[in-house]
Amino acid sequence: MVESFQPHIIAVTVSWGNAETDDSELHITGYTMFRKDRPLDARGGGVLLFVRKDLGAVEWLRSTKFPEQTWCRLCINNDMELLVGVCYNSRNKSLFPNNDELLRHMLLMGDFNYKGINWLIWLTSQASETTSQQFLDCLEDCFLTQHVTEPTRGLFYNRLSDNR
Repeated sequence: MVESFQPHIIAVTVSWGNAETDDSELHITGYTMFRKDRPLDARGGGVLLFVRKDLGAVEWLRSTKFPEQTWCRLCINNDMELLVGVCYNSRNKSLFPNNDELLRHMLLMGDFNYKGINWLIWLTSQASETTSQQFLDCLEDCFLTQHVTEPTRGLFYNRLSDNR
């Protein structure tokens, strides 16, 4: 299948890799492999990420307690990177009792400065600018949620003066 379709990225969950599994057993010609085996001496689990070599993927190490995940960085152009990752959320609560909690705690914060979005109805609204609409589409595709629904510029100082 890989030879036929030549995908850019392949993500594998439940790879069953362990310390006895050599990288050469999992290797796919023309791809860089990123691997995270199940950290315990137990069967199953593990993840693999294969990225076509021409994309120049570099491993991106994260400091996290979530056990079965691997990530890499792809250089899109001279000033833009894309983070790509794969994870496996084991349902084996005796091995991983905190997986659900660890996986739920991901937070992306920032001021993205997209104009023309009504954040009160953002899931059903259309943005007035193309780049803003692309951002909304990305939020929906990634199952992300916007929590701030009103402008924050001056909000802190306005509230401070209201409390005087």
